Formats: sequence, C-alpha cells, structure tokens
Amino acid sequence: KRLRRLEVRRLKAAAPPPPSSATDDAEDRAEVLRALSTLPVAQREAVLLVEFLDLDPEEAGRWLGIAPSSVRGRLHRARASLRDLLEVHDA
Repeated sequence: KRLRRLEVRRLKAAAPPPPSSATDDAEDRAEVLRALSTLPVAQREAVLLVEFLDLDPEEAGRWLGIAPSSVRGRLHRARASLRDLLEVHDA
C-alpha cells in the first residue's frame, strides 16, 4: 500500500510542490528503494515488474518464466517484508 500511496501522491501533484514537500517525497522514495534493496532478488523482481512497470501478475510471470500464482506469492511476501521494514522506520 505504501508503494502505491507514494506513486499516487506523485502522480496527483499537478503543481510544483513546496520545497519541504519535495524533500519529504524524495526521502520517502529513498526509504522505499533502500527497503527494496533488502528483499531477495525473486521478490524484488516481482515488485518492480508489477508495482513500478505496472504489469499484471500474468505478464510478470511470462517475463520471469513462472506461473502467475508464483508472482502473486512473491508479491505477498515482498509486501509483508516491506511493510515491516517501513513501519520500523516510521516508528
């Protein structure tokens, strides 16, 4: 959810944000990228294809050569890990 919130917030910003807001967004992106870098490669690939390249699990599965259900499983585990990592930093 946090990944999607960050992307939605970025897309909704029609006017240039005030400097402090731009800094917060950059910090949020950096925090998400740091958390992504800690994931196992298989989970990171699934997140990047589905969340960042906006592929559905079927398309991502074709790219990775795995079943769509495997992509969904990797996403589930990755999102749980990211949630835990990002909540630790928010506390």
